[in-house]
Amino acid sequence: MASLVKVLASIGAATAIAAVSLAAAIVPGASSGVTATPAPRPPIAQSRIPFPRKRKLEMRRYAIRHYGLDRYRLIRPRVIVEHYTGNDSYGSAYETFARDVPDVELHELPGVCAHFLIDRSGVIHQLVSLRLMCRHTVGLNWTAIGIEHVGASDGDVISNRRQLESSLHLTRWLQARFGIETRNVIGHSESLRSPYHHERVRALAHQTHADFSHATMNRYRRWLASGRARIASERAAAELDQPPPAKRRVRLGRSVRGRPIEALELGDPRSRRKVLVFGCIHGDETAGIALGRAVEARAAPSGVDLWVVNALNPDGVASRTRQNARGVDLNRTFPRRWRRFGHRGDQQYPGPRPLSEPETRIARDLILRLRPRITIWFHQPVALVDRSGGDVRLERRFAKLSGLPLRHITPYPGTATRWQNHRLAGTTAFVVELPRGRPSAAHLQRYRKALLALAEPG
Repeated sequence: MASLVKVLASIGAATAIAAVSLAAAIVPGASSGVTATPAPRPPIAQSRIPFPRKRKLEMRRYAIRHYGLDRYRLIRPRVIVEHYTGNDSYGSAYETFARDVPDVELHELPGVCAHFLIDRSGVIHQLVSLRLMCRHTVGLNWTAIGIEHVGASDGDVISNRRQLESSLHLTRWLQARFGIETRNVIGHSESLRSPYHHERVRALAHQTHADFSHATMNRYRRWLASGRARIASERAAAELDQPPPAKRRVRLGRSVRGRPIEALELGDPRSRRKVLVFGCIHGDETAGIALGRAVEARAAPSGVDLWVVNALNPDGVASRTRQNARGVDLNRTFPRRWRRFGHRGDQQYPGPRPLSEPETRIARDLILRLRPRITIWFHQPVALVDRSGGDVRLERRFAKLSGLPLRHITPYPGTATRWQNHRLAGTTAFVVELPRGRPSAAHLQRYRKALLALAEPG
């Protein structure tokens, strides 16, 4: 199928999209029918967000740029994408979708939205007409219906019986209405695997999000196919009472040169206590990678959902340079006090605009999805814990446990911690500068114990 799309790419983007649709329908083992049992229409509250002519024209311009399609209408959708909001507030999610403001990545209109939003009580809210395209999944908006669930994680949603039953009921009704196969009901994290994925903007061609993992969606698709939503929710609750998986590797996206950027999730995915660790953002400061691997080799503390991203800048690590493959210092590109200075390739060049780099956008997306209670960014070689603007008690505790002094580094524009502490009130992100060179086994053990002790509840 990939070769077919490449052959037809030269005859225009709209034709290529049609070719993708045709190829997806004729791949070996494909079925033209719907694999889930049809369902009646569920109760749906009409909670429409404003979608006037202005927003429709913005959607049309977006479709022209990203898909080569001169329209804003959603015609014969082939995919359903399941999302979760990353928080527990229906009102906050509704306001985010209702405000038609430029996104922070491309400063592009229309604003993000979803066709449906299912709240924690299981009420299905329709936000946007199914006749309209809606911005919810890069590469798939041209042919996908978006369903958002209010919740902070996969486990939040599938452990909520009312919400899960409503989700399955709505999804199965949409499948029956539009003839969408169960294998084309996907989580946002699976968007790059879809045969319908098409994105003309190169910087976004490999972008995805972490919500609704492949493992979760495999279970969800089995429940859809069973045709019995209530039994599925009971099975979900029973499964969630079992010990959660000890480790789960998540593909977050790709670097400028296409290298994978991954996270390892350790511990209990149901826990609301999220802790996030970035081992390396500057490619010539790699001691944190060794520390991340040492953390991965041990079990996470109970009651914690611990995420480890060893190398956010794999291109820089490969070339042993501070910057990424486009000569940008990733820790100067976050949208807090960002400013333009220097030139491409300079040690601290901040890029042409905030969040200009795919690696930074991957970090931003993960942080906003997890909303971690604690985030630690490892650097080198100053050998200290920086007072980065979060909860100084946590910074002081890590300094004491690690044996590194607590100091204050003059803040630079566009840093990850500066943005994160401003954006996520009540959470703490701070920098740990490890000593120069490769850490000894004894130092690794001490830093690892300090990290895990800080992650523990209480």
